[in-house]
Amino acid sequence: MSIKNKKGLTAICLLSLGLGVVCNPAAADNAAEPAVSEPNAKFSLSGLSLDGRGATVAQGLFTAPLGHSFGIQIDAEGGLVNSEAYAGTGAHLFWRDPNVGLLGIAYSYQNWNNANFGYLNGVTPIIKDLTLHRGGIQAELYLSRFTLSGYGGYQDGTAREGGFGHLVLKYYATDDLSVNITGDHLAGTNLIRGGAEFRPNFSAIPNLAFFAEGGYGSHDFGMAQAGIRYYFGKSTPTLINRDRRSDPIDLFVSSPQQLIQQQSTPAQPACFKIDAEGQCLPADG
Repeated sequence: MSIKNKKGLTAICLLSLGLGVVCNPAAADNAAEPAVSEPNAKFSLSGLSLDGRGATVAQGLFTAPLGHSFGIQIDAEGGLVNSEAYAGTGAHLFWRDPNVGLLGIAYSYQNWNNANFGYLNGVTPIIKDLTLHRGGIQAELYLSRFTLSGYGGYQDGTAREGGFGHLVLKYYATDDLSVNITGDHLAGTNLIRGGAEFRPNFSAIPNLAFFAEGGYGSHDFGMAQAGIRYYFGKSTPTLINRDRRSDPIDLFVSSPQQLIQQQSTPAQPACFKIDAEGQCLPADG
């Protein structure tokens, strides 16, 4: 900030103090940081256990600035869940001050072919084309080494309809080691998860990180996952800076278990077998 601008800001602060409002020129100067430091991306590959059934999911995210105070992020992921194809995509538009927090709107879509929930409860049959649409509001608050994140709204599709919400409390033990606890509400079901991410800062591959988490929820649902993540971009190398100055939290904060845990009340007619042509057969078919 130039000397002239600092003098002007100081004059405004003095006037604000006279009105009983606290003003900090240094904080106002820091607030000039952009919402997104530079166009950046990250790629993740993870293995999951979802109530005993295996899954492999790859995820890619791209984030770019929109002017100074706004940004956009595109999310995509795909893989196999219980040997059936799974895919998801989404986007969010957000305002962010890296010294304060983030506020934005988001939409996501997920799909799982031939979702078989019989192994969970012995009753729920195959759902040929399980889909989930979500739209909502995303927010983050930065408090020193703590970050409080939330994403909530409404979901529908062939999965259960209703409100959803995710609340994440993350603590950075160091600039490159974070631990978190997450509470998920998924249209009537609940899930509690704990996890961690670590960037060892290898000299040959400094942008590589490792992550893991585990959780337990409604219907005795248990999950665990572990994987690797690679960050693309140079200006914000540490984890805490990437989270606050590069890409915000992704939309698939609980990945395919968002679909799997909602097995109890499918919104479409279900079938108990899939024939050779991929057609859904009823219980008496």
